[in-house]
Amino acid sequence: MRDTKSMLLKLILAYAICVVSVAAIGLLVVVFTGSLSRGDGFPLPLVPLITLSAALILLGIFVCIGIGIAVYHDAKRRDMEPLLWALVAALVPYFIGLIAYLIARKPAQTFCAECGGTIPERSAYCPQCGRAMQTPCPNCGRPADPSARFCAHCGTPVTAGAPSADSLAQPR
Repeated sequence: MRDTKSMLLKLILAYAICVVSVAAIGLLVVVFTGSLSRGDGFPLPLVPLITLSAALILLGIFVCIGIGIAVYHDAKRRDMEPLLWALVAALVPYFIGLIAYLIARKPAQTFCAECGGTIPERSAYCPQCGRAMQTPCPNCGRPADPSARFCAHCGTPVTAGAPSADSLAQPR
């Protein structure tokens, strides 16, 4: 997830640099054609229109690339064909490829710590070995990983042999 966010932030930064470059090129066209100094050069009203059109085209390209990156990482996590789905989602027009991916995608998979088998993300038990994937916290009742020593939501010890939070806080 963090990897996808950093990739998308880099993509947004690259888009901003491209837009600034297009605006600078538009300004250079105006200056070098002499539209500001005399009336026989490049038509001045067309320069902002061309610059805006180029920026919108770049936005469309960068949105397609961003969709492709997000779908690639999601398909990889779901044990699907990531490159194929990324290309379909990014290149099929009108977001039809993205919609098709969202309809066809498999449930997210996680791995059992006991046997290493793949299991659906929100399963209560591993289908291969029967290990409990989540146990309720004795204090707040929210699901907790059975290998965790403390509840991630309230800090209560989850396992029977876990030391209490008070004993951990005291200096030795």
